[in-house]
Amino acid sequence: MATNKRIPTTAIVSKLHKANYTSGYKTGQVTLESFYNDFDAVGLKLKGKAREIYDDILKTYNKEEFMSLLGKIVLSADEFFPDRNKFKEEIKDNLRIGGQVPFNQIYDKIFGWVVNKVIDLWIRGQVGTVKSEELINIKDHYIKESLDKPFIEQAVSAIPVFDYERKEQQEKHFIKQLALIDTTEDEIIDAIDDFLRASKERDRWAENGTIPCQDDINILEKDIKRRWQQHAKKHLINAKTKPELTEIDIGNLIYIDSSDASGYSLAGYPIIQNYTVVGSLHILSDKLSIGWHPSWKKVFNLKEDKNEN
Repeated sequence: MATNKRIPTTAIVSKLHKANYTSGYKTGQVTLESFYNDFDAVGLKLKGKAREIYDDILKTYNKEEFMSLLGKIVLSADEFFPDRNKFKEEIKDNLRIGGQVPFNQIYDKIFGWVVNKVIDLWIRGQVGTVKSEELINIKDHYIKESLDKPFIEQAVSAIPVFDYERKEQQEKHFIKQLALIDTTEDEIIDAIDDFLRASKERDRWAENGTIPCQDDINILEKDIKRRWQQHAKKHLINAKTKPELTEIDIGNLIYIDSSDASGYSLAGYPIIQNYTVVGSLHILSDKLSIGWHPSWKKVFNLKEDKNEN
C-alpha cells in the first residue's frame, strides 16, 4: 500500500505493517483475524461510494482470502519507506518478478503504465483505481516482451494455495498414489500445492488462448511419462539384485527420480518453475497414467497394458 501522506503509527494499517514486517510476513492467524475485525468495523461505518466499494469487496472475497491478503500487506509511506532502492526491491518482491527478468526495464514500463492509467481515469472524472488483475496482466506482458517468450510461468508466491483447496484434494488418485509409498505429510502438502499451481496456470493459459496450447501441454506430458517409464524400468531392474529393498522403497526411488524438473521445455522454451513439471507429474498420476508403487496398477484394478504407449 503506497501513499504520499503521513500515516499515524496508531492507524490500523501501520500496526498491520509492523506485525507483518517484524514477523517476516508470517503473522499468526489470530492476529490477522483481529486486524480483519478492525477493518470490518471501519468498513461498516463507510458511506457513499466508499461503502459501495467495500460491499463489493465482501461479495467478491471470503474471509480466508481477505486474511491471506492482510498477511502480505506492506506499507510504503513516508517514514516507512525513505529508501527508493529498497522501495523498488519491495515492488519486485510483491509483483513476484524473478531474477531472470531485467527488473529496472520492467519497473520503468509498469510505473509509466500506472501513471498514464490513473491520469486517464482522472481526466474522465473517474476514481484512479487500478485493479490488481490489470497490473498483473500488464506485468506479464512486459515480462514476456523482455524475455522474448510468448508466455510466462508465474512465481510460486504469485499463485496462492489455500487450506480449503488442499482439503478438497484429499480423495484424489494422486494422493492415494503417494500414500502407497508412505510419503510424509509435508511431502503430500508440497505435492498438492504443485498440483494446484500447475492446474491453475494451465487454466490461465487456456483463458488467454495463447501459447502454450493444449497440444504443447500434451507434448510435455508425453515427455514426462517417457522419463517416468525410464526411471521405473531402471529401479525395477536394480531391485532384482537388492532383495533388501521393499516395494515402498522402490516406489520412493521412482518418485524421487521422476520429480527432477530439470531439462524440460514447454512450447519450445525452457521451463523455469519446478511446479510446472512436478505438478504435471501429479496430474498424470491423478489420471492413473503413471504411478510410483510397483503394484500401483493392481491397487487401482487396472490392466497391465492400460495407459501404455
